[in-house]
Amino acid sequence: MNKSNIRDGRFIDRLSSFLKSQGNLTVKGLSHIKHDVYQINTEGSKYILKGNKDYHILDQQLEFFKRCSYPILIRFVSFPNGEVFLYGFGLYWTLAIFQPGRGLDFSSLDDRVEAVSAIRMFHDDCKGIELPAPLIRPPLYLKWEQRLKRWKISKETVIQLGFEKLWKDIWEESAKQLNILHKLDWYGLEKKAVEELTWIHGDVAAHNFLHDGASGNTFLIDFDLLALSPQIYDWIQLGQRFLPYMSHDIGNLKRELAMDSEDWIVCANNIAFPSDLIREWWVLMSEESPRINCISYLDRLSIQWEWRRDFLKEARSML
Repeated sequence: MNKSNIRDGRFIDRLSSFLKSQGNLTVKGLSHIKHDVYQINTEGSKYILKGNKDYHILDQQLEFFKRCSYPILIRFVSFPNGEVFLYGFGLYWTLAIFQPGRGLDFSSLDDRVEAVSAIRMFHDDCKGIELPAPLIRPPLYLKWEQRLKRWKISKETVIQLGFEKLWKDIWEESAKQLNILHKLDWYGLEKKAVEELTWIHGDVAAHNFLHDGASGNTFLIDFDLLALSPQIYDWIQLGQRFLPYMSHDIGNLKRELAMDSEDWIVCANNIAFPSDLIREWWVLMSEESPRINCISYLDRLSIQWEWRRDFLKEARSML
């Protein structure tokens, strides 16, 4: 589906008609949130409607939700006609009850504590869930390899914008760190995850935690990257997202994530790899942002990289 048309009023009308004809859902109001996500008002109820191109991702979520006892997880509900998935406009559509609340803010210590607690509870409650054909994602270091390749591809652009030293420094230190990461026991991590049936959320961004002030609960939403994988993958991603709000202090980060020493060495050395910084730059390039925006980001990246490089050296010293 053409995303430029997704907010179009005509498409909203067509989507409302589709939901009525295919799902027997009478829509009183429909508003676009982002991409292929909408809020729906019906007579007396509110829902979140989401479209996804990949049926297998949704089917895995459905089967997982049936088996997971985790109480604060936003699950699919059936459309009034009894179907869980509707297909239309090139997407599979799902429905979930609208949960009031706010996304977490990782600049807040209280919110970081909430995030750690929610992920730990999710990991504990969902360990041991067995699905007939689970989606297993590649080891994390392969993702880091792809990020570094993208940084290499952007060399000419970064240099033309006047940041040759930055490009070279990130390239050399990242390549060195990737070499170190290759030597970790990835096979052992992945094998243990499959044997112990450990699951990860896969996208622990602040907006995927929903805190309900009335009940005090923090819900997890958006399980599109749910996978049978080492739990440490969620902690690595969460650590990268916490870092900018903690002055890149490796000791404080270890305390907040509350990890044992052996896992922490693996976690810290993966957090140190600047995959998140490269990803932000790549998104900016892919969007063909104006030159001034690219220069502004590279200025910020120069500062962030100084912090990350210090963190990286401390992480290496633990090996």
